[in-house]
Amino acid sequence: MKRVDIILVALLTLPIVANTQALTSTRNASPTQFGITSFPYDTTLEAIENVRRIVTDNSTLAAIHLDNGIPWREILDGAPLPPSIRGDWAERVAAIPHGRPVHVGLAPLDTDRKSLAPALGEKGRIPLPDELTATDLDDPKVISAYSRYVRLAIATFHPTYLNIGIEAGEIMSRDIL
Repeated sequence: MKRVDIILVALLTLPIVANTQALTSTRNASPTQFGITSFPYDTTLEAIENVRRIVTDNSTLAAIHLDNGIPWREILDGAPLPPSIRGDWAERVAAIPHGRPVHVGLAPLDTDRKSLAPALGEKGRIPLPDELTATDLDDPKVISAYSRYVRLAIATFHPTYLNIGIEAGEIMSRDIL
């Protein structure tokens, strides 16, 4: 099997459990859901609050986009996420308007959309664990760890919609075209 085929099979076969409550609320809403990721235009508290307000007032879907890295060490060890990541995720959950469907986007890839996502620690990016350095996406350790990460995100955010490969098609466009 080619690397791209293995990645696609791995991504498509992860078990996904939908949140029944969110699905029920979706049935009563507009047939089209609108989600906006809340990337602030500045790092000030005012900018962050403005963006959150605009997104909340103008969307029907809570869009959570996580592509800044993965706490690989904790995931590989089966340990809890670092406190800063648990806190960030808790804030995101608290910001979801009651009854609003949730879309979660995750990325096994770095922002170059070809390298493995960077490692995150308590204070941000850290070096990848040795066992993941120079590994391919279809390495069993990567597949197992990323599957655990996806399951943690599902258990935390209870998404109605789940994207487990943000812009993963970039790999195919480079490998095929």
